[in-house]
Amino acid sequence: AQIIDLMMLVVDVVKGVQTQTAECLLIGELTCPRMVVVLNKIDLLPPNKRQSAIEKMIKRLHKTLESSRFKECPVIAVAAKPGGPEAPETEEPQGVPELIEVKWLGSVDVTKKIKSVQMFRKPVSGAMQGDRVGVCVTQFDPKLLERGLVCTPGSLRTIFAAIISTRKIGYFKGSLATRAKFHITVGHETVMAKVTFFGLPPTVTKPRPSEPSSLETPFTFDREYFYQDEYVTGQREGASGLDPDQWALLEFERPVTCPALCLVIGSKLDTDLHANACRLAFQGRLLHGFEDKSYSETALAQLRIYKTKHKEGQVERVTDDYSVIGRSLFKKETNLQLFVGLKVTLSTGESGVIEGGFGQSGKFKIHIQGRAFWLLRNHNSPHLGPTITRGMLAPTYTGSDSLHEKQ
Repeated sequence: AQIIDLMMLVVDVVKGVQTQTAECLLIGELTCPRMVVVLNKIDLLPPNKRQSAIEKMIKRLHKTLESSRFKECPVIAVAAKPGGPEAPETEEPQGVPELIEVKWLGSVDVTKKIKSVQMFRKPVSGAMQGDRVGVCVTQFDPKLLERGLVCTPGSLRTIFAAIISTRKIGYFKGSLATRAKFHITVGHETVMAKVTFFGLPPTVTKPRPSEPSSLETPFTFDREYFYQDEYVTGQREGASGLDPDQWALLEFERPVTCPALCLVIGSKLDTDLHANACRLAFQGRLLHGFEDKSYSETALAQLRIYKTKHKEGQVERVTDDYSVIGRSLFKKETNLQLFVGLKVTLSTGESGVIEGGFGQSGKFKIHIQGRAFWLLRNHNSPHLGPTITRGMLAPTYTGSDSLHEKQ
């Protein structure tokens, strides 16, 4: 999918666009800039209605393609094998010369002498399109070639996990949930992977309407990201209907070999093919690959993803007009220094910040933004004080449940 220059979309003139046809069209939009539609099996149409039926189908196809990148692409009507597979070979294909003319088929223009040709270890005198053969070429050292990929040194890497940019494919009707498994097509392979979605923190300033909001925010390990339970759609400010910039961590079930910045497609290929639903879920570009098999212990610490969480505790007593002691929010072994400065909200509406620990049992001191004498006036027992909800001034979680959650 990284080397396609032109796509030929073959459509049965009798059946028209099918579910598989739509998926092929979508893949074409993601992988190549040009397309030719081949309207096949025109010989099955009644001769007296053939031309009108072809014109009607071409008009319908152009309407289908008008919102895609292949708007007004050529549509060539052909009969590749008139009469079907059982028809005599005397039947000439229809429309094939016109198709060849539209395709700008290139030629290397190099002549080599072939010594022999074999098909499954048996000598043959020739080969045709679709055959699998071994060709013996003179003046060529076979030791210079092996089965695999021919590439520039260093351009391919074998990775166990990857970070990609993500965009949901609009035709996919399901949700894109974190920790779900998808079929990931990358490089020359399709492999299952667990997906974790993340995005920019809610406090990050969104682009103003005057700014070019269609440009993606670049990924960097220097930034903190917000953990997402699923892919978020249509919530970017200043860009009507556009999804916010998001990324995903892919954890492959087996290593894959691929180039940097290559196209990545996530699919649900286990969905029923006849369900009339798009199976292609999201697409993106590979931004970073983890080549170490133990990446979860050695490399994921670079990826700073956090969650916002809240807990509830109780006010135990008032120490002065501006301070209270809280309990039942932390365990006694918790390092309370990690939470100093974080906001708390009282059930009566007042707010404050955690100043530090109090004693050795997990209790803590809160500075109230306003006098605290109302506690004594409104509550007979300080042990039954209002609920405290711990909020966050800044992220203190440097990972998610699947990415080394640390306090």
